[in-house]
Amino acid sequence: MQAHIIGATTTGLAAYSNRIQKVCPKVLLCEEAGEVLEAHLITALLPSIEHAILIGDHEQLRPHISNHALSIESKKHEKYDLDVSLFERLVNEEFNGAKMPFAKLYIQRRMHPSIASLVRGTLYPTLHDDPTTDTYPEVAGMRRRLFWLDHRNCEGSGGSMETSKSNEYEAQMVLSLVRHLSQQGVYSRRDDIAILTPYLGQREKLCGMLGNEFDIIEGDQHVDDIENEMPLFEKQPVRVATVDSFQVRSFSRIFPREFSKFI
Repeated sequence: MQAHIIGATTTGLAAYSNRIQKVCPKVLLCEEAGEVLEAHLITALLPSIEHAILIGDHEQLRPHISNHALSIESKKHEKYDLDVSLFERLVNEEFNGAKMPFAKLYIQRRMHPSIASLVRGTLYPTLHDDPTTDTYPEVAGMRRRLFWLDHRNCEGSGGSMETSKSNEYEAQMVLSLVRHLSQQGVYSRRDDIAILTPYLGQREKLCGMLGNEFDIIEGDQHVDDIENEMPLFEKQPVRVATVDSFQVRSFSRIFPREFSKFI
C-alpha cells in the first residue's frame, strides 16, 4: 500500500490494521473525536504513531452505546461512563494534577449573530461572531431568521423504524413550510433547503411526504456523489437528514490533492 493519506473509520482501521501498520503511519488525525468511543480511539493508536491530533467538540454529541445503563447519564455511570470519549476525558480531567493543553476556536463564521446568541448564552459564552456574519441575507418569505413552535400534538411510532419516533403534525407543517420557501423563487440549488430531525422515523415520514413534490437528497449522501448521480433535478431539491448525519466528514475536502485512499 502506498498513500500519503489514508482515510478510514475506526472500524475500517481495525479491519485493515495489519496492512496499515506496514505503512508505519506517524500522524493520526481523528475528526469528530468527541463522538468516538475511547476504546476505538485507543486501538487506532498504532505503534508507529508519534503525533495524535483530535478534532471535535466535547460539548456536543457523545459516542453512541446500546446499553443506557453503561452511559454517563445512568445512575451507574460512575462505574462505567462508556460514552465518554477519550477526547472529552482529556479536555475535562486532570492528569497528575494538570489538564491536557488544547486549542479552542473562539470565532464563528457560520451563523448570523441572532442565531449564534442561542449557543453563546448556554454552551459557548466566549464565542465571538466574525463581522461577515452580520451581512448574511435574511430568509426569503420569512419575517424572522429563527422561530420556535410550541404544540400539543403527540408523537407516534417511527413506521418501519420500530424503535424511532415520528410526528404527523410536525411533518405536515414542514411540508407546508418547504412549499412556501420553494415558491419564493430564490431557493433552487441542491443545498438551499435542508430539513433536520433527530429521529430516523421522522426522516422516513418526511421523505415519503415530500417525495411527490420535491427531489429528495439523503443527508448522508456526499455532494460529489449527488452531482454524479443527479446532475439535473426535475423538481426542487430538498435535503432531508438526521441531525447527526448532517455533517461534512470528507477527508477529500480537507486534503483534495493528497487524498489517495478511503477505506
